[in-house]
Amino acid sequence: MLSRLWTLQCYERYSSIKTFRKPYSISNNKAAAFVFDIDGVLIRGKQVLDPAKKALFELYKMYNRKKFPIAFLTNGGGCTETEKARQLSEWFNLPIQNDQIVLSHTPLRELSAKVRRDRDVVLCN
Repeated sequence: MLSRLWTLQCYERYSSIKTFRKPYSISNNKAAAFVFDIDGVLIRGKQVLDPAKKALFELYKMYNRKKFPIAFLTNGGGCTETEKARQLSEWFNLPIQNDQIVLSHTPLRELSAKVRRDRDVVLCN
């Protein structure tokens, strides 16, 4: 019994995964936000995952009552945030805006404004 308790305490103390003793409720948390990885979580290939579609629908229903940020991430590129928002809106039949989308190149927009035009920039991943 004592060793089991010790193991649980060590797990809770040193694990990045935290356990909750009571059900978590976003209605009590003013800082709640949701960020979803698109590839493999919401969509596999070009196939929308049904559980993801249902979850997003429920989340958007709650969003109408409670205001909290919802964002979508992908390491993909090849299109603009507006195009990706339009695509996701069609796939999920939800109003997704371009400012909710973070593509692989989105963070570089701010950097590109600071870099002088006469310089080469090397980006490594």
